[in-house]
Amino acid sequence: MDNKKPYFYLITFFIVIATIIFFDYVAGFANDIKTYRSIITSFRGEAAPIHTNTNSLLPNLNNSFVGESPLVGKRVVRTDKFGILQGPEKYYENGIGIVFLGGSTTENNEVNEEYRFPFLVSSALNKFTEKFNSFNLGVRAHTTQNSLNLYINHPSSDVQKAKYVVVMHNINDRLKLAIDGNYYAKLSSSSVYSFSGFIDNLKNTISSFWRFLVSKSNLIFLLDTQIGKLNSENNLYVSESNLDKYSKLTEESVTLFENNLKILIGVIRAKEATPILMTQPLGFESEGQNLFNDSIRKISKKFNVHLIDLEKESGKVTDKKNLFFSDGIHFNNHGSKWAADVISNSFLKYPELTFEVKKLNQSCPPLFFGKNNFVHAPLSLDIFPGRYPSPDKYGKRLLYQDYKEGKSSISILNLSNGQHTLIIEKIGENSIEHPIWFDDSKFIYGEKNGFNRKLYLYDLDKKISKPILTDPNLFGAIANVSSRGEIAFAGYTKIGEEFTNPEIYYMKSIDSTPVKLTSTKNENWRPFFNVAENSIYFISAKDNQKLGLYKIDLQSRLISPIMQNPSLTHWDPATSSDGARLAYAVKDSSNFDVFLVNLRNQSKPSRKLFSSEDEWDPSFSADGRYLFYAGTSLTGSQIRAICIN
Repeated sequence: MDNKKPYFYLITFFIVIATIIFFDYVAGFANDIKTYRSIITSFRGEAAPIHTNTNSLLPNLNNSFVGESPLVGKRVVRTDKFGILQGPEKYYENGIGIVFLGGSTTENNEVNEEYRFPFLVSSALNKFTEKFNSFNLGVRAHTTQNSLNLYINHPSSDVQKAKYVVVMHNINDRLKLAIDGNYYAKLSSSSVYSFSGFIDNLKNTISSFWRFLVSKSNLIFLLDTQIGKLNSENNLYVSESNLDKYSKLTEESVTLFENNLKILIGVIRAKEATPILMTQPLGFESEGQNLFNDSIRKISKKFNVHLIDLEKESGKVTDKKNLFFSDGIHFNNHGSKWAADVISNSFLKYPELTFEVKKLNQSCPPLFFGKNNFVHAPLSLDIFPGRYPSPDKYGKRLLYQDYKEGKSSISILNLSNGQHTLIIEKIGENSIEHPIWFDDSKFIYGEKNGFNRKLYLYDLDKKISKPILTDPNLFGAIANVSSRGEIAFAGYTKIGEEFTNPEIYYMKSIDSTPVKLTSTKNENWRPFFNVAENSIYFISAKDNQKLGLYKIDLQSRLISPIMQNPSLTHWDPATSSDGARLAYAVKDSSNFDVFLVNLRNQSKPSRKLFSSEDEWDPSFSADGRYLFYAGTSLTGSQIRAICIN
């Protein structure tokens, strides 16, 4: 009996199927359903899908990835509900919108979010009076065709009403044209109601399922990788890396690219926005890249479109390969910051913008490091490496710290002839640090070994160092010296295995016993004398807040706040020799800039430096004419000077 069960089930199944088919056939005669079905199916089937590959980033992403280096840590990729990349910037309700269109170089996914140039551009412009919002619509692999589609159809009202649209395309367009010969979409020859259409959709479903398995299984991922390698070995695969070697651009390719630029310009202007074209730099020479960049310049000139020539500007960098990751295509953190500076400075020159930037005084004589003038020199030029510039009281010499080839060093620059002399060096980064003149023939510096930090006095004539702090339990760093020979420093002690928070200490002379001026239990750093006020300026963080700027009166020992803002970090106070001006660094959402304020009339702080790099360590020349400072750069820390008188 059990052997007959399978036959029973099979016969029952076929009877059910036959019954369904019979009733389906009979239903076709009711009210001409068969005729209507046939006509409607034919009508609908006449419209086949047009296959385009315009993508967008998924909305509401919040992913973390390994950063550019262990020091950088993890980088974050976040998007809003429209798939627009987010940064730490503040959104202004009625701000001026800047849309950035491009491929992966604009998307900047590999860069830490606070350094992505679309964000940094608005951040730099917002340091003045207007409030800008950046919208990064860069998507990996996008061409001009994709950006055109994305911009026209984007659901964000902020994108649609943006005042400026910045377009950077080149290498992806060359890749698309090398592979396909055109931008045309692929037309389907099958109706979605046909069997072949069903097979196409089935293939897509299987492919999607395979990609899902690849993402979930290590073994399948390895298998997929090996299959990809075999395909690339057996078939020529044109990519970004071999594009120039295997593809030759035709005149028609250039024309198609230029036509897309024209359409983009027209669409942007039709939306009453201002188009801005950018050339795309690379870290290597490329004939095809140069050809398309020339097309961008040509179209910009012909249609009176603002041009930001990043490719031309990259030629001014000491070594432009340092702007990119190893592929020579995608910006690294410093390269993205460099691009942001070029773009924002270009914006500042546009006459239709409603604010003006005060130009830096250019009337000071040049100062040289070797043969290079470092007054007002861009940080992208490797001309004066170092940090913590300390000018002497005669304006003839500049002490500074440097680090290279695994060694920290302290040197002296002769400001009269540009010659520099190495004084001391030690293995390790910041192993010796923060030099400051004590008198004409001596300077104070710090030695650092973890939390063990001690202060030393170096004699230039005898070429020897001696410790300043005789108490073995007192550690000190970042000293400052007044014109009266007084010394202030950040000091701390060790209790058991724990170190106390740094406090401000004072020494009336080099041989006197240090006196603790602050007992706040806060973190207090970077003292700087103002002899005219008989005070010391310093930075302090209260209750885990960001560092604010304070001063302590040396006679009354009263502490008063100078600059406090819970959203900003203050750094590196320095006063002029006459005590009339105060310079300091402030970090907002992205980087440190240097500000200047007149202490006599309590003027509003004036921002003197505003690049996308960190600018800090300010110090006044003896005559108050120059402001020296250090800044981060793609080649390491650089020392510069600006003219302020």
